[in-house]
Amino acid sequence: MSYLSLPALNLNDHLRSGKLLRMSGQDYQEDIHRSDHAIDIFPIKAGLPWASGIQTCRQSKYWQMIIDTTEVFLAHLAADESVRQIFKSGQSIAEIARKELNTRMEEGWTKFTAYMFADGDRQRTRLLAVVNVFIFVFDDFWEIHGADSFTSVKDDFIARMQPGFIATGKHTSTFQSMIDETMSEIREIDAAAGNKVGQEMIEQMVEFFPRPPPPKEYKNMEDFLLYRHVDAGLP
Repeated sequence: MSYLSLPALNLNDHLRSGKLLRMSGQDYQEDIHRSDHAIDIFPIKAGLPWASGIQTCRQSKYWQMIIDTTEVFLAHLAADESVRQIFKSGQSIAEIARKELNTRMEEGWTKFTAYMFADGDRQRTRLLAVVNVFIFVFDDFWEIHGADSFTSVKDDFIARMQPGFIATGKHTSTFQSMIDETMSEIREIDAAAGNKVGQEMIEQMVEFFPRPPPPKEYKNMEDFLLYRHVDAGLP
């Protein structure tokens, strides 16, 4: 029946041709084309359920690197002595990281970077995968324990993401060093590109962490969607 058919959207042609970027009003000096960092994928041709008229889909070429990077950072979180001490009701950050390592994480939130930021270059994609780990692990801890227990996370980890952070001379764990290196690399890319988009990403991530935890119940679907709109926490 025709009314059950997927709509034919001009958006698909705009995405394929780059017209959507030209419609932004920016002055592009070069021809607009899709990057070489992603590949087209075709879920309908693959026989997958696809209830959307948007049929132009992309995936990062660096999907395996995203999985590998995620595993490395989770493994360091799971082994970090400093996060083992931050817990309540037996739910430490280390335990959250170990739980993720023991699941098929490559079929879950790890995919966000590959699909939502498909055209990023290799370096930026790796950094986005790292930021994705920060968001999901720290967010899980925040939702489990709330503001009181999260204070230690802010002092030990989130503070290192802030501009102008100065180490206090205390022992720096491997994971804390990895945070420092990640923040430094993001800012180096900003300096080379002549903008502050990486810094803005970090600031939005840091602002995201202390938001109000989810209520025990929602009055209606609108309240749920309004909270989750903010709670998406995309870098």
